[in-house]
Amino acid sequence: MKAQALNRKQFLQGKFKGEQAVRPPWSKEESIFIDECTRCYKCAESCSSNLIVKGAGGFPEMSFLRQGCDYCEACVRSCPESALSLTQENHFYPWSQKALITQQCFAVQGITCRSCDEVCEADAIEIEIKLGGISELTVNPAACNGCGECIHVCPAHAIEIQKINVLNPLDSKPDGNYPVSKIPCGENL
Repeated sequence: MKAQALNRKQFLQGKFKGEQAVRPPWSKEESIFIDECTRCYKCAESCSSNLIVKGAGGFPEMSFLRQGCDYCEACVRSCPESALSLTQENHFYPWSQKALITQQCFAVQGITCRSCDEVCEADAIEIEIKLGGISELTVNPAACNGCGECIHVCPAHAIEIQKINVLNPLDSKPDGNYPVSKIPCGENL
């Protein structure tokens, strides 16, 4: 993914990576989404969990501060344009994103925490306790559906959602500064 220029709002909000917003499920590629979305906000009004918020430029984006997405499809059904499009091809891949555990994770710092593991319905996050008290945090990118449920429960705010290659999501790593496959926990990194 190509890096974007950092705008003033991103700078003031501390978003120094210039990352793109996470759009509602089944949204098209960013440039097409921006062209086709009329900012009618019907997707947000239909979201019973209030996860879709008005983002930069008035375009809808996801906020996982309360809970994760349950893929109820209300947003895509309410979209009068084609900015959100549910097809047979993308039904099982509502997003091209996966969870990324950063080094702020308590488990990485040697502090026992299982918050993300306990809420992950997809069983994509596992913490394996090793002999000697050292544990290993594993995020399975094939199992992670990018729902964001793990984000709001993380006391360290160490989980991010990162976009991946849409063409082959299982062969891609999120665009981030730390791999998601295995993170050693309890060791001095």
